[in-house]
Amino acid sequence: TLTGLMRPESGTITYAGQPVGDRDSAVAHGIVLIPQDNGVAASLTAYENVLIPLIGNGTGPEEAAERAVDALERVGLAGQVNQLVEELSGGQQQRVAIARGLAQKGSVLLADEITSELDAANREKVLELLHAEAWRGAAVVFATHDLEAAGACDARLHLVDGAAEYIGR
Repeated sequence: TLTGLMRPESGTITYAGQPVGDRDSAVAHGIVLIPQDNGVAASLTAYENVLIPLIGNGTGPEEAAERAVDALERVGLAGQVNQLVEELSGGQQQRVAIARGLAQKGSVLLADEITSELDAANREKVLELLHAEAWRGAAVVFATHDLEAAGACDARLHLVDGAAEYIGR
C-alpha cells in the first residue's frame, strides 16, 4: 500500500517517481496515514500522541510542540491536551489521531473511516480540515461508508471486489 504497511500482490507503488516499498520510504515521501482504529497510545496524553511522531520524524522539539498544540486545537481538543487518551471518548480519540496526521503536514494524507466515531459537528469540522489540507497542496485520500462525507469530496472512486471505479465529482 501507499503507507508501506503491506506489500502489493503484484507491481510496484511509486510516488513522485520514486518507489514506496516500506514504511520508512512512505514517511520519507511525506505519506501520512490516519488509521480507522485511530492507533493512539492509551497511556499517553493527547499532546504526547501528536508530539512524539513529529519528533520521531525529525521535527525540532519547539516546532513539534507548536504543531501538536495547534493541531489539537484545530480538532477541538484544546481542553484535553494533557488528558490521557484512555480517559477520552471514542470520538475524542479519533480526533487525537486526526490531529496527529494533520500535524505532520504530509504531502499525501490517507485517512481510513476517520469520521465513523464523530458526531455531525465534529465530522463537518474534520471535513473542513481535510479540505484545508488539499488547499495547502496535499493529496487527500480517504475511505468512507459515510455518503455525506463522500459527497464533500472533489472526486470519488467506488471500490467493488478490489477494483476501483471512478464515479466523478
